[in-house]
Amino acid sequence: MERAPLRRAAVIKMMRVITPGGTIILSHYISNDRNPHTLAKRLIQADVSAQRTTIGCQKLQQTRFLKVRHNKMVAADRTSRPVRAQIN
Repeated sequence: MERAPLRRAAVIKMMRVITPGGTIILSHYISNDRNPHTLAKRLIQADVSAQRTTIGCQKLQQTRFLKVRHNKMVAADRTSRPVRAQIN
């Protein structure tokens, strides 16, 4: 379960590496009763199902993207910068 917000760059990276027809499962804690996966739902073309549950006093949302279809516009997005490893 992630506590950090889902960023556009992360969704775009998932879209670049996912095999067509693959599955993406996101699990994030819910803060302020806002859907943590709204951005992903907008960008990922797939059959979507979502489930909310509570663990202790924390609300959790799990969203499944099944049979992911490639969105060429998202996969080609150059707004996210590649991660560069530094060697010391």
